[in-house]
Amino acid sequence: GMTLLGRPIDREGTPWQVTMVCRTATEQDDEMRLLLEVTDVIGDNRRQADRLEMRASVTLNAIDCENLNPGDEVRGELVNLSQSGFAVTAMSPLRAGDRLRFRCRFMEGAIDGEARVASIRRVDGQAKIGCWFTSIEPEPAQVIERVLGRGAATAPANSYSALRAMFDQSR
Repeated sequence: GMTLLGRPIDREGTPWQVTMVCRTATEQDDEMRLLLEVTDVIGDNRRQADRLEMRASVTLNAIDCENLNPGDEVRGELVNLSQSGFAVTAMSPLRAGDRLRFRCRFMEGAIDGEARVASIRRVDGQAKIGCWFTSIEPEPAQVIERVLGRGAATAPANSYSALRAMFDQSR
């Protein structure tokens, strides 16, 4: 009767939220057999949050990764950030479903926590790795909020001549 929630990624990189109920569980020798009944499948909308395009160095450490040992470090470049996750480019053997610890510094402060790889796409020969937060403390979440606020408050660009006119008026 236990309910399980899974977030698989299909072959096209689309995330889903799957709810299952355990109908039977039997144990024999060192093997456990479960009979699961899928009760609900919906699109995982955590990926729909607005993303702020940016460039920042990020350090990832393996927690549970198929091709890395726990604690192995991967350096990358954060290319976008949202309230629900981020994307990085990195030369690494990461795979969808890998669990990572991340750390990134901004003027507003540092963010760190745990994330899971949701998708990997090749862009210009590099892996673009989409991740969603699985564990993040309130303080780093507030830093993310401030960083996203900075991106939303961008001022319209001025031309060189408009800037020069502004300075000429102040004399």
